[in-house]
Amino acid sequence: MAPLDLLVHLDISENEVCNLENYKDKVYEILPNLQILDGHDRDGNSFLSEDDEMYGEEGEFEHDEALLETI
Repeated sequence: MAPLDLLVHLDISENEVCNLENYKDKVYEILPNLQILDGHDRDGNSFLSEDDEMYGEEGEFEHDEALLETI
């Protein structure tokens, strides 16, 4: 098993690689097991995980309890 075979959810939306043409197609080609990229599935459907609900717009925890649960 390759080290990234278990990676199924990836968010690189703040990365400059997103400026490249067809970057999503290239990422899915490199990571064939990936299911969610930048909050969307391969078909472009929006995806929000339970973990995403804990974070604010800037990726900060919305609640102190959520932070404590991850430690």
